[in-house]
Amino acid sequence: MGAKVGADSGYNSDINVTPLVDIMLVVLIVFMVITPLLGAAVQVTLPKAKSPIEEKKINSDKAVIISIPANKSWYVAKDEMKAASDDEKLNQLGKEVKDKIDKISKTEDKVVYIKCTQDVQYQYLVMTIDAIRKNGIDRIGLVVDQDKEAMAAAAAAGKK
Repeated sequence: MGAKVGADSGYNSDINVTPLVDIMLVVLIVFMVITPLLGAAVQVTLPKAKSPIEEKKINSDKAVIISIPANKSWYVAKDEMKAASDDEKLNQLGKEVKDKIDKISKTEDKVVYIKCTQDVQYQYLVMTIDAIRKNGIDRIGLVVDQDKEAMAAAAAAGKK
């Protein structure tokens, strides 16, 4: 794997692999840095809970996530429900969720997760759940954020 030294004036048809490997490593690092940034679809300030149960499946590509960042605003993954009335938006939401759930093969993975900003009125959350259930989907999960301050305070109180 060394360079030829001498008076050989012929063409060298061997590929130089070192620059290829260097470029591939740089591209790999760029993709590794950018990929986590692509997952942020809709920004929602989640309400906090002291002892939420962590669900690993919500981070999978197959997870069906509904986001409600504001009153009368619904997203399925990154797709906003755009219609004239709330009823039309919810019908559209129900059909899209049903289509996504039908594409999932495992029964235990057929769960719809709802992320709702804490400022959204409760009625819009109930309307969302109702639209999902009208399409025959009963496995619904509500997403909350872990209240780390309260957990740290409880842990400190438990050590005393």
